[in-house]
Formats: sequence, structure tokens, C-alpha cells
Amino acid sequence: MRSRYLRVIIGLFALLWSSIAIAQFSGTVQGTVSDQTGAIVPAASVVLHNLATGGDLQTTTSSSGSFFFPSIAPGSYQLRISAPGFSTSQTDVQVGANEVRGVNVELRIGATDTLVNVATTSEGINPDETRVQSTLTSENIGLLPLPNRDTTMLVQLAPGVGGFVDPSNGIGYGSSIFGSGTFQPGSNSSISAPITANGLPGASNLYLIDDLPVMSTTTRGNITILPNPDMIDQVSLQTQTYSVENGQSSSLQTAFTTKSGANSFHGSLDFTYTGRFLSASKVFSPSNFNFHRQNFVAALGGPDWKDRTYVFGTEQLLRSAGAGGGLDTWLAPELVNWAQTAYPTAMGPKALAMAPPTRVYNGVPVLASAAFPHTASSGCETPATNNLPCSTPVRYVGQSAQTNPYNGTQWNIRLDQLFRGGKDRIYGQYIHLNQTSGFLSDRAFFDSASPSVTWYWSINYVRAFSSRLVNEAHFGAARTWQAIEAANPISQSVPPTPRINTGSSIQTTQNGTSTREHPLNVRDTVSWNLGAHSLRLGYQYFHGDSYSRQDRYARPFSTQFTNELTFLQDQATNASYFSIGGDGKYQPQIYGSQVSWNGIFVDDQWKIRPRLTLNVGIRYDDFGNPSKTDNDALDFYPIFTGSGSDLLSNVLNASTRRADNAFVSRRKGNIQPRGGFAWTPASNGKLLVRGGVGLYLDSVQPGEVSMNLPTNPPNRISLSLSTSSAPQYQAFLKPIPYGDFQTPVAPYGFHLPPVVTYGTDSKGNVCYDPSCTTKFASGLNGYDRDLKSQKVMVYSLGIEQESVGRTVFSLTYVGSRGYDLYYGGDYNLLPGDLIVNGFQKRRTQDWGQMTFYRNGLTSNYNGVIFAIRQSHKGLFWKSSYTWSHALQDAPNAGQSNTSTTQLMANVIAPKQYYGSTAFDRTHVFSLSGGYTVPRVGENRLINLTASGWRLGTIITAESGTPFTVVNTTAYTAPTASNPLGGGYMADGNNFGIPSYNGSHRGAFSREEARNGAFVLSDFSAPVNYTKTPGMGNQAANIFRNTGYFTVNANLAKGFAIPWIRGEKATFTLRGEASNLLNRANLGPIGNVTNSSFFGKSSTSFNPRFLQLGGRLEF
Repeated sequence: MRSRYLRVIIGLFALLWSSIAIAQFSGTVQGTVSDQTGAIVPAASVVLHNLATGGDLQTTTSSSGSFFFPSIAPGSYQLRISAPGFSTSQTDVQVGANEVRGVNVELRIGATDTLVNVATTSEGINPDETRVQSTLTSENIGLLPLPNRDTTMLVQLAPGVGGFVDPSNGIGYGSSIFGSGTFQPGSNSSISAPITANGLPGASNLYLIDDLPVMSTTTRGNITILPNPDMIDQVSLQTQTYSVENGQSSSLQTAFTTKSGANSFHGSLDFTYTGRFLSASKVFSPSNFNFHRQNFVAALGGPDWKDRTYVFGTEQLLRSAGAGGGLDTWLAPELVNWAQTAYPTAMGPKALAMAPPTRVYNGVPVLASAAFPHTASSGCETPATNNLPCSTPVRYVGQSAQTNPYNGTQWNIRLDQLFRGGKDRIYGQYIHLNQTSGFLSDRAFFDSASPSVTWYWSINYVRAFSSRLVNEAHFGAARTWQAIEAANPISQSVPPTPRINTGSSIQTTQNGTSTREHPLNVRDTVSWNLGAHSLRLGYQYFHGDSYSRQDRYARPFSTQFTNELTFLQDQATNASYFSIGGDGKYQPQIYGSQVSWNGIFVDDQWKIRPRLTLNVGIRYDDFGNPSKTDNDALDFYPIFTGSGSDLLSNVLNASTRRADNAFVSRRKGNIQPRGGFAWTPASNGKLLVRGGVGLYLDSVQPGEVSMNLPTNPPNRISLSLSTSSAPQYQAFLKPIPYGDFQTPVAPYGFHLPPVVTYGTDSKGNVCYDPSCTTKFASGLNGYDRDLKSQKVMVYSLGIEQESVGRTVFSLTYVGSRGYDLYYGGDYNLLPGDLIVNGFQKRRTQDWGQMTFYRNGLTSNYNGVIFAIRQSHKGLFWKSSYTWSHALQDAPNAGQSNTSTTQLMANVIAPKQYYGSTAFDRTHVFSLSGGYTVPRVGENRLINLTASGWRLGTIITAESGTPFTVVNTTAYTAPTASNPLGGGYMADGNNFGIPSYNGSHRGAFSREEARNGAFVLSDFSAPVNYTKTPGMGNQAANIFRNTGYFTVNANLAKGFAIPWIRGEKATFTLRGEASNLLNRANLGPIGNVTNSSFFGKSSTSFNPRFLQLGGRLEF
């Protein structure tokens, strides 16, 4: 691995010294120069002056009157154009990240020493803009409320985007730039609300820092690192962009541009605080838990050598203790004490005696008389419960409270160097982040922490060979490491997160997990101006790896128990084992995968006419072929499909054997054409018609490969067991094994039932007996060896109209079609298996579950975006409303905190259910903006009191997401106590979709969600499913959760400090409110019929909280 990086670095620097270049400089300024009659003006002198650094770029207009300045840094510029016989024109221009800024200039007849200033604004119509996007500058960001100084809040403000980032007041972590390891904005809070666009999931989003991707190699859509607010010069939120410079970006593309130094020193010190006394109470948590959060941010920048060398850096410190807990149900200590005598050989009572509940309160006992009602032959005080006294508490329902530590540090340093009067530019940056988030269980014995460390660095250089030929290159690399570590190592002798069906929770964690990844990106682009054409030709290289050590699998996994008594007797109904090697011994689970991608692209910005621009491009990608990392990771054992006349037969006859790569060959031939246009039909340039269409491809990440292919035999025997499994496996459930409470490292002293193996058969399965008549029913996980890239066609057509006060209105239709989308399922489930055989025999006894991923699903999205924006004097605001509908084959049944199972009755017919995606939001509204009260005359007293006030707001409103009601009870016929029965396919998979007999469709109110959205009698079991397996008549995702609405606002007052740099220094006091109206935004409605929370919201987003802050700027 190191040698690979070394070769790339050496090659890069050799390339640099042979005069090529690098760039975060992603902006372009282009236009056409004409006279007052509309005739073009060739050979006019054009100078672009950087207002921050003082550097100048020069060119002349072509024979078509066109000029281009490619590969420039986003920021503020001054454009000066002169020609013999005309007055010199001067225009201020603001360039955004990835923006093609069109500036058409009309020269007036006059002397060249006469200067004509042309007023313009970055928020007006850009005549060459083909994207659907919104750009926020550092000044805009400074006016907006940013709870916890968290830049992930900005991502939700793009037009056409659904999902939101719910800021944490300390009750739960919320989304944050200090997320543990990699994360997806909107998805790393306690309730997921991922950011989506174009009807596509958050996994299709792309995030860039200075035009280079900062994406995880383990999980698609996750980010390795995001900048703090004082690091950001601007952020461009692009819902649709038809550029071919980036490949996998069919959903939201967010480009952060970092700040650089300038010709004058500038800096800031910022402090923000929030705590318990500044927060309202959270729904379902009547007490306001103790917490505090402090953010310190310092920034400093300036010239190291005026007009040539600039440096800028920041440091952010987070010191906090976040309150956790809420509604809790815990197993009663009194029952544990009784069980130690009643079940003296069981390990469950011994484990919980070592781990009593320590952070619980207000518990209301559920006595044995209620949990196990006494009858003549069952219940409390009968032999069926070992004569458990009816007065014994079985569980408590109450509250838990934990103050979880959550600390982090992020810092960066950036260096910019100009050469040849600003024609050549080099830039380098390093960003470092480390954090530790603690998990405090309601039983202190199970406490843990999740540390992570991330670094990112990049080098960029631009070389101008002439005013018409520019070469740029970009190199960047990152490393992320994260882990889950137990505070008490011997606690890992307990199986992780056991599930007790009656509701008692055992708050353990999946300790013993560590992951690291290394994404590396290189891009080189040549910009060449040929008359009215601005060509960009480029090459992109990516190498990524993902390495994971999963010591958590040394323990029984996904254990499930019928009730508290079966847990205390070690009698499980379900469990999985993932660390039994092909030789029957313990096998550490160490996964690693790496892949290299290569891409080339060509793009033409064609200025057909002064008011018509066409942007067309094509991209070719070779997505490579993942291989094992060069370390102690397990070998790949892919699934090789066998003979047969149909897909089912092919999979059932599959074999597994060692392979160097995940797929048959490199995934070549990925061609992605894209094009967009911008047309200003009116000569005043205040009306814009724009649109485009583009193809985007998406491929699997190394981490996804490494979590599947190394898990097959003979690397390990994967057993996913239940009481319906074959008889020889019941010893793995009763009793469920525990560790020795002494060994602190894997396998933690666990002693599994003896496993004797006898080699493998011709298909790679591990033999259970010497003749290999019986095999271990090991699970298989894998991909189609000819897996193709997912494909999405994205298109849009819209208009923009500039009105009075520089107000811009836009109306845009957006749409997408996805095909060849990935899906997977268990091909070895046999409908009716439990009816015919009495246990889960499966289609073939050679294997257990056979999860096989392939292409085949489709999606469809249509939306309309209405947006308004204005920037005028001290006021700026942006607002958008989106109506949309996203549908797909086999959508998930819901989002987080509910059942998210993909809706497939049978993997052989994956398109049986077609409906709204689980992240579909019909209505989305957002508004962000701010206003600064300007100075009033020269009266110091009036200005001290009246000017310098700042008001900002972010308002978000969304309709609820869809869900389907499901039943996860094991196969059983309906009874009086369980009228819905369970396991409707009778295949051993505890999943079913009941029939719906009610009349309600669509969303529920918050009152319904709190009190009960459903009556159980509205649902029924499928007719005759105990003889003919099948699902009920309920369609996919016909119900919707409650909506979300919040208002965040801030109020600040700035004071000039004349003794620091004259009046250029200010001190600002501010107060910010998150969820100002304290609206109770409820989490998803429970969609599992056999859950105690069925039909109700049991979670909520955060209540109102305030944060106070001060800021010194100079």
C-alpha cells in the first residue's frame, strides 16, 4: 500500500516540475464583448483582477468576441475590458464553486481612459448557468443560525433537496462535523432523515472540498471530513449539474471552497455555549437531562509575502457532555436475584448481577402477575415459570439518563503561492480531525467509547501556458480510523445487544470493531480556448481501500429471546455465528478490499451566440475490479453461479472458491454523456431558460465488497439460526454461550458447542460428516460476477426571471429514471417450508441463507421546484418549495427506528411491490436569509445603538415519509391473543405484510402518532396463508409519518473596536435559537404490528434550545 502511494506521489511531483498544474480553482468566467449595436468586438483586452490577492489574469477576445478565464478560484473579482475607440468597462464579478460565470459586456464609444462602471451582483441572473443550485458565501453563512457551529446544517438548503439535519441540543449527538468516523448528513443522529435529491438516496450524494471528493470508501454517500464554518469561503449546493468532471454524483453535489489568506491579515475568535438551562424538555423525556456544549473556533490568515504567498488556518475545539436516554424498559434486578437461585447454571443472571441498572429512574414495575398471568398450568407460581412469585417485578418501564462525553478537535492550515504575477498558482492544505463520543449504558458495566481520527491533505497547482491554454492538476488523500471500545473489557463476555421480545432492553454495544480507510484522488485537466469553444480535457484516478476488524463477531450475534425468563435461562430463539472457521476453530473476522478507478472526460463550453451557451461533455470510466488488501485480511470467496435454466437454479447450484478479484474482469465501458444549455432570450439578460440531461453511473465501494466476499466458506461457517432451524443446530441456541468474564481480547473466552469439520466439497461448502453427506448450512453472501454499474438519467428544464430589487424567481421541472439498480435477497428461502417440513429445510440443504446481489430494479422521479432569491444591500434570502414524487421497485418499508426491510415477498419476483421510496417527501419548503442594519450617518451614539444588528433564520418544512405496516412474528397461525399470526411465507423468515382493511391513506397527525395511528383490527392475516403462503393485500408504502417543521433564528449585535486596526475590528454578541417555536417533531410511527410501539411515535427530534456566543473579528 505504501509503495503504491509513494509511486503516485513521486510521479505527481515529476509531473509538476515538468510544468503541469493542479487546482481547487474550479470556477470559470466567460462572456462576449460587443458594441452598442450588438456587433462583436474582437481583440479587446480583458483583465480579471483578484480583489483578495491582487493577482491579474489577461487575455484578448477571439474573432467571435468571446473570452474565457478557466480554472480560477471562487471569490470576488474585477473585470476590466478595453478596446481602441471604446471606453474602458469595469465590472465586479463574484464567482462560485464549479460555476461558469457568464459576463457579457457592451462597450460604449469613447476614449479608453474613460472608465464606465457596470453594476452587477452574484445573485442576479447568470446567463451561462445550466445548473440547479444555490451558493452561500462566507458572509451569508455568518448571518445564518448554525446550531453547534455545524456546517452540515447548510446541506439541506439546496433547492429540490429533501431531508434535514436536526441539530442536537445535547440530547443525542445529532449530525455534526464531529461525527464518529465517516457519516452521512442527516443520517447519524438518533433518528435518520438523510439528505436526498432527484429521487435518489443519500448514497448517491457527492461532497467535495476545493473541488476534490471527500467520500468514504466503506459506505456510499458517507463523508470522511467536512470543514468548520470559519474555514469556508463558500459552499455550492448543486441539485443538478451536467459537468462531466465527476462521475458518481447523480444526487446532490455539495462543493465546499475553503478560505485562503489575502494581502491583509484577518482573523477571528469565536465561542459558543449551550447547556441544560437553555433547553426545553424533549417529548418522551419529561426531565431535561443535564448536558453542556462548548465550541471554540479560532482563525487567522494573511500574506506571508504580499501579492505572492498567503497562509490561512483555523482550529475548532468541541468540549461537551451530551444527554442520552429517554423512555426505557429494563429487566428488574429483583428478577435477576431470583433467577440466580432458580437457574444456578445459567450465565444470564450472573452477567446482569455484575451489571445492575445504574442510570434509570421513575421506573414503574411490571409484576410477574401481569407479565406471566397465573393459570392452572402456566404463568407465575406454577412449574412453567419455576414457581416465580407473582409479586416479583419482571421489568420496569421508566426513564434512563446518561451524560455522554463528546469531544473533538479540528484544525487546518492552507498555503497559497502565486507565480508569474498570478498566472500560475499553487495551493496546499492539511485538515486534521479527532473526536471521541462516549456511550453510557443504563448499566454502567456496558459503557463504551467511539474514538476516530481523520486527516486529509491536498495539493493543487495551475499552470497557464498562454491566455488560451491552461493545465491544472489536483492530488488529495485522506485517512479515517474509527473504533468502538469497551470501557470494561470483560463486558464483552456478554452477547451484544440481545433482544427480548417483551421489551426489556440490555444496553450493550458492538464493542470490538475498528475500521480504517484510505481514499486517494488525482485529477488533471487541460482547458483550451478555441474561438467560441472552451474545451476541457481531463483524466481522473482514484484508489481506495477499506480495512475492518470485526472482533464483535467473536460473540453470538443478533440473539433474540421470547421473554425475560428465557433470557435468564440462556434459551434463545435466534442467534447468528460469524467466527467459526472452516476448520471448526475460532476465525478472526478481518476484512479488506481495495480498488483503482480510471476516468477520462472531455467537456465543451460552446458560446454559440452571446446569449446562448451549450455545455456538452462525455465521460468514460473504468471502475476497476476490487481485490483483497495486502495485509492479514481474509481471502475473497465470491459466489460462482451454477447450471440451470433460470436464475433461481443458477444461484441454488452456486459454488464458492478463492478468487483474487470480486468480479470476472475490470468494469469497463462506463460511458456517461451529459449536456446542458443556457439561453437569455431578452437583450436585458433578465430572463434565463436553462436545462439539461445527463447519465450518471454508480458502482460498489471497497467496503461493501469486503463485508461480503470474505464471509463465505471456507473462511468461516456463517450460521443464522432459529428454533425452526434443523435439529443439529439447536445446541447453539440452548444454551446461548457467554464468555469467561476474564479474557479481555477476542474471542473473550467464549466456548461454542464443539464443531468438527471434514474438509470441503466440490462447491466449497464445509462437510459436517466424513462422507460429506451433510454440510454445514453456512450462509453465502456475494455479488453477480458480471455486476454492472447502476444507471440514472437525470434531466431538468427551467426558467429564471430577475425582477425589481434584484429578486430572482425560478420555476424548474426535474426528473430522473434509474435502472439496473442493485438489489439482493435470500434465494434459499422456500415458501411453505415450515408447512411441508415443520422446520426451515430450505430449497437446498447445501447452504443456509444465500444472499445474492445483482442488477434489476428501476426508479422514477418527477418534481417541480419554485425558488426565489434576493441579495440587496444588507439583505439576502433564498427560498424554495419542491413538489415531488419518488417511486421504485421493492422500496424499504420505512426509515430508522422502524422496520426498514425491503419489500419483497420473494426475491425471485423483486418487482412485485412498486411504490413510494422510504425517503419520498411530497412537499419540501426551506427559507434561509439574514439582514444587517447598516450604519446611519456619522453619529457614533446612533450607530452604537441602532446599527450593527444582524438577524438570520433557517426555516424547514417537510411532509412525512412513507411506510408499510409489517409483521415480524415467527410463523404461526392466528390466535385470539395474536390475531395476525406471523411468518406469512412460512419460509422461516420472520417477515410478513398483513392485509389492510381500513380506509386511511396518507399522513397522520401528530396527535394520532402520539395516541395511536392504527387500530390493530384494521389489519388481518392473509387468507389461508397456513396452507397457501402469501402476503396480504396492503400496497407498498401507502401510509406516511408526521411532517417536520422548524424555525431556527439568531439575533446578533456587532460593536466596532477602533483601537484594533481602526474600525475594521468588531466584537459581536449573538443568541441563536434552534426550533424557536418548540414544535414537537415526532419520529417515525412504529410500523411493526408485534411491537409495543405499534402505531405510535416513540421518538422525537430535538426541542427548542438556545446557544449564546461571542465573536471577535479583525
